[in-house]
Amino acid sequence: MTGKQQTKPISRILAPSLTNQTIEAIVLLLLGALAMFVHARFRWGNANIPGHHGIEFMAILMACRLTTQFKWSSVFMVIGIGSMVALPFLGFKNPISALGYMLPVVALDLMYTSIPKRFHVKWLLAVLGGLAYAMVPIYRLVLSVSAGIPYPSALKHGSILIPIAGFFFFGLIGAGLAVGIVFTIKSRKK
Repeated sequence: MTGKQQTKPISRILAPSLTNQTIEAIVLLLLGALAMFVHARFRWGNANIPGHHGIEFMAILMACRLTTQFKWSSVFMVIGIGSMVALPFLGFKNPISALGYMLPVVALDLMYTSIPKRFHVKWLLAVLGGLAYAMVPIYRLVLSVSAGIPYPSALKHGSILIPIAGFFFFGLIGAGLAVGIVFTIKSRKK
């Protein structure tokens, strides 16, 4: 009205801008969804080994945990995992049981943030990944006991220790793989 030209175009002011944190949150959400999608859709034949998807699942989760700037990256990854569990075409016969895959992400964040940085050594981070992934059969066991239904994997293998050990072992391998790759990339950047 005064005859002066505006210094900023209105369209630029109204357009939403994506910050680095917003982009990182979206990537974490998508990677959580990817981890669950890979788990649901790519079967290793009839492996019959408890926890064998821990390699790719924990590799994705641990790589995200080590590279993110967010203290609680699990919030975004859990949303991604939960969204995939809710999709009927992925083939989860029991979505309540599949929700147990949210626990490793939360457990990993809790353990990772509670340990001082000076103890973030490669082997300990891999062990944390194994312990986090072992939460899945523990959750299923608690679910089975509270519902009064036997835990199928424990019945198939003769003991609850077999599924817990299998999930720990494969989670350890997957987390160790991610730790090795991330630390190698970080050391080469320096």
